[in-house]
Parts: sequence; structure tokens; C-alpha cells
Amino acid sequence: MMTHYITLEKGNRLLMINGYSFSKNSRIAKGGIRYACSSLLTEKCKAYAHVSVDNVILKCHTEHNHSPIQYIRTSNGRYIKVFSSKKW
Repeated sequence: MMTHYITLEKGNRLLMINGYSFSKNSRIAKGGIRYACSSLLTEKCKAYAHVSVDNVILKCHTEHNHSPIQYIRTSNGRYIKVFSSKKW
């Protein structure tokens, strides 16, 4: 499983797992964080990950019902979302 974090232009930090983005959703026990798929609202995707305070993935469901959102890195090292032409 390939995981890393990216920071968006506005400063939001996303967890990336296998090319899919996850945003902070809520807190879990012992100070960890639940990340939900970034397409939770738009696609009703149920994918999620539980991450400990030490950045260890404790639990995850990574089955998505959509293609991954694409991001490009800007010159300052932050990322912006690439919008699909079919959504416009």
C-alpha cells in the first residue's frame, strides 16, 4: 500500500493511499484521526482510513466507487486539484 501526505494550496493536508485522496473526517480513540475519501460527498464513496498519532494506518477500507482525483504539484511544492472535463 503506497501512502503519503500532500498539502493543497490552501494549506489542507490530504492523506494519499494508492493514488486516492482522503481528508480528515473525525477523531478516533487515543488521539488518532479518521480520514474519509475526498469523494465522500460528491460520489458517496465509503472508503476510509484510521491513522494513529504516530501516522500508522490502523484500519482502512480502500475500495472506491470512482476514479482517483488528480492533483498537480505547483512550483511552491503544494498541490492543486485537476478538474475533469466531464464535470464542467
